[in-house]
Amino acid sequence: WGPGGAAFGAGVSAAACLASAADSAPALTGALLGCAAGHEALPEGWRASARVLTGCCLPELAGTDLLDVAGSLA
Repeated sequence: WGPGGAAFGAGVSAAACLASAADSAPALTGALLGCAAGHEALPEGWRASARVLTGCCLPELAGTDLLDVAGSLA
């Protein structure tokens, strides 16, 4: 999968170039690559930036750590 998730990032970026599906193809590509390779395949910077919610859509969730939520559901 490449050092630091290089192939993962390239796959999602390539999917974003599909003009007719740019709104959904990157998410689907990321989901499939994540299922195939596990969360370790994601670039570290992506994991870090997505871990804690900013609250832009739901302000009451600002600062929520998604790994903590996942752990409480497991």
